[in-house]
Amino acid sequence: MTKRNETRYDEAQDAMRDGADDEQIRRDYGFNRQVIAGLRAALADKGPTW
Repeated sequence: MTKRNETRYDEAQDAMRDGADDEQIRRDYGFNRQVIAGLRAALADKGPTW
């Protein structure tokens, strides 16, 4: 994974932690529903990191 993509994923997960809904993540980062679901699942697996 490129550094740019890694940064996008991290920023999207930060937005999810801040309460962003799926539509906002899709608009801001261009991810489809499957990617968003995967990012949310990864957050649940890791637990809170803030």
